[in-house]
Amino acid sequence: MNNINNEIAKLLPQYFEGCLNEIQTKKIESWLAESSVNREIADNIADIYRKSDTLFAMNNVDTNSAFKIVNSKIIHSRMRTILIKIERVAAVLFIPLLFLTILQFYNSLHKKPVSMMALATSSGMTASVILPDGTAVKLNSDSKLTYPSVFTGDIREISLQGEAFFNVTKDVNHPFIVRTPQKASIKVFGTHFNVEAYPEDDIATTTLEEGSIAMLYRNRDNLSRERFIEPGEAIVYSRKYKNTQINKVDVDVATSWKDGRLIFRNTPAKEVLRSLSKRFGVDFVVCNKEVYSNSFTGTLERQRLDKILKYMTITSGMHFKYLPNNDINKLKQIIEVN
Repeated sequence: MNNINNEIAKLLPQYFEGCLNEIQTKKIESWLAESSVNREIADNIADIYRKSDTLFAMNNVDTNSAFKIVNSKIIHSRMRTILIKIERVAAVLFIPLLFLTILQFYNSLHKKPVSMMALATSSGMTASVILPDGTAVKLNSDSKLTYPSVFTGDIREISLQGEAFFNVTKDVNHPFIVRTPQKASIKVFGTHFNVEAYPEDDIATTTLEEGSIAMLYRNRDNLSRERFIEPGEAIVYSRKYKNTQINKVDVDVATSWKDGRLIFRNTPAKEVLRSLSKRFGVDFVVCNKEVYSNSFTGTLERQRLDKILKYMTITSGMHFKYLPNNDINKLKQIIEVN
């Protein structure tokens, strides 16, 4: 409830009695003119107020009669007068509270329904979005983000399939929850972090750049667990084994994709190929597993894929061969690795 509504609630009883000054009266009349809902609320409150006045008047009549009939019971009469005044004050105090309750009810009736929104990226593409709470999200290739048009309730909950980098608006009273296909969730209040959770993968990996986050999951005994990590760490949840592992990581390497770069620092070939696959929308088919023994260092920004593969061939002896794609349902280029 905002401040003007609280002020209106306090002024209405005095408005019904005609005790407001000119400025206060204009404020009430302006509020009444805003909408038919406001006028209807005021009419209902006025009706209640009139009835409380009637009850008060009846009590006064009874009290006066009591004074005439039982003059000797002065103490009792005075006590009754005090009780009536307390009743009157209670009625006046009750009206603003009732007003606020009714207003909340009317607001709930006129709230716009919450709809679900979705942002998806195709192979080799990225996208950005600002969520209703101001949280900034960068979505990587082949990913999908689902979120409500308005956050309501005690938590801010979204779902991710794929990879995204989050800059979450801080709100200690409303945790930000990221649901993943692996049935693990990430809980934060305001921080920068990366989540990689593609539906086809067994694992969900969260890398923390700044702040504090926790991984929520159920272990093999189906017991709820909450595990925190610190900046510079990544937590990996396994859907198969229902456990987590925390590793020290190079955050720049893990999150460089969001800035349109790929940074490798003695990075294993398997991770390099995975990053290139997402960046250029291709599928690598590794025929010789020995290529995974290689590692690479360098920063890629605007280099073409063929130039990158040529460099990898020179430095590691790996060989790449473009294969024809006969599956019309798959638009990705297939590259064989030996």
